[in-house]
Parts: sequence; structure tokens; C-alpha cells
Amino acid sequence: MQGILQTNGNVIYDINMGRTIGTNGEDTIRIITKEYSNNIVTAFPRGKGVK
Repeated sequence: MQGILQTNGNVIYDINMGRTIGTNGEDTIRIITKEYSNNIVTAFPRGKGVK
């Protein structure tokens, strides 16, 4: 999976989980890493059906 590189060096990944994962019906998780590494900056659920 290819993420979106930001100008600050962080990379954004939006992953549709195929089921509800958040308390407001979110089904997508956003994971932000430092560069293209496994060092996670943050992760949180996003809105339903986000692509």
C-alpha cells in the first residue's frame, strides 16, 4: 500500500476496514507514520466510506 507523502515527511494511509470501528460509525482508519517507516505518529478512525 502506497501512502501520501506530506511536506513535513509524514505519510498518510487511509485503510477501509470493511466494518464499523468507531463510535460514530466510522469504517476507515487513518494511520500517519514518520516517513515510509513503521514509526506511527498517530492513528484514528475516519468517516464512513472515506476513500
